[in-house]
Amino acid sequence: FVYAKVRSNCIFNDPAQQALADLYVNCAEELLVDMGYYAQCANLRYSLMLADEGLEINVAGYHHKLPLLVEEICKSMREMAEAGREGGVGGTPRPIFERMKDKLLRKYANEAFDMPIRQAMINTVQCLKTPRWSNVDKIDALRPLDLADLHHYSRQLLKQARVECMVYGNASKETASQYLRTIVNTLKVQPLPCSMLLDRRLVNLASNTDYYYRVHCADKNPDEVNNAIETCYFIGEGDYQPVLLTPAFLGDVGAELTPVEKEALGNMDKSIELGMLCRFLVHLMGDAAFHQLRTIEQLGYIVSVQGTESSGTGYGIKVLIQSDKQDAHYLDARIENFLTVFVEEQFEKELLEEGVFEAHRAALVEMWSEKSKNIGEEA
Repeated sequence: FVYAKVRSNCIFNDPAQQALADLYVNCAEELLVDMGYYAQCANLRYSLMLADEGLEINVAGYHHKLPLLVEEICKSMREMAEAGREGGVGGTPRPIFERMKDKLLRKYANEAFDMPIRQAMINTVQCLKTPRWSNVDKIDALRPLDLADLHHYSRQLLKQARVECMVYGNASKETASQYLRTIVNTLKVQPLPCSMLLDRRLVNLASNTDYYYRVHCADKNPDEVNNAIETCYFIGEGDYQPVLLTPAFLGDVGAELTPVEKEALGNMDKSIELGMLCRFLVHLMGDAAFHQLRTIEQLGYIVSVQGTESSGTGYGIKVLIQSDKQDAHYLDARIENFLTVFVEEQFEKELLEEGVFEAHRAALVEMWSEKSKNIGEEA
């Protein structure tokens, strides 16, 4: 497995850049279709995608042909940047550009017809991370762009970037370094210092404050009969006081730990404890929320409790419901009522019973200790 990430400051600064980045990925993948057939015959897999931190190149398969596939993908990406220069070769043919541009415009427009629960999740991330742009912004920015704009953008994208690479499997340290050199040399990117790298940042939310963002689909999809809500409860790292990683707690359990375990706990960051407690809370709430909100109250077919870490929006939990019977305001009230009842029944009653907490803890430890089933899960 080879995972490479190309991080550039020319991806998320404005809607045009993000639309061009999406278009660049689509055109590069289209140019790789013929080679992809032969790669598939050789039992090799690859993907090129735009992720939260930049362009991602993922390649997997038999290791003896993997370097050739990585090099061919990078060559295709580089040829798009060389197009339009004097003596340049390759680039995206205009028919492919026009087809990919039209396909991307339709993709942006069609996301307004996605399931409401998916739109709720997308809008939540859009509100909490910056910079981030709506599909309306990207459509307006993409429409006037031409093939020359894509080629110019390709050169800017690969002019200066930071390349990160992870190689997992049948590879030595030297082999992994060679993969990285191949990617950097083929793309011909100049290094981007960490101090200059622009990252998406989380919006700073005030403590003990409720924020609401409501989107109506009547103007885009008036036939939609479902409503959806994603309610997030965040715990700020700055406001969190460790419970377990304290000298008093470590002193109490010190006799049960080896010196190595004691040192590891002592050096552990409090964010790890906070993340673990959020996962434990999701484990406790998952079945209870489904039973109450889905089975008893029958609010909707989709009822879920998840951690907010999975969407990269900080530490906390989120409750998601999609309903064809009630609006989002009513769903929000039922979630708040569920949480009140849950605290009374779980934390003040059930968890205090002998063996209940230990059973939940053992279940999570067993789940986290489960061995990976294949090399993909390990990577």
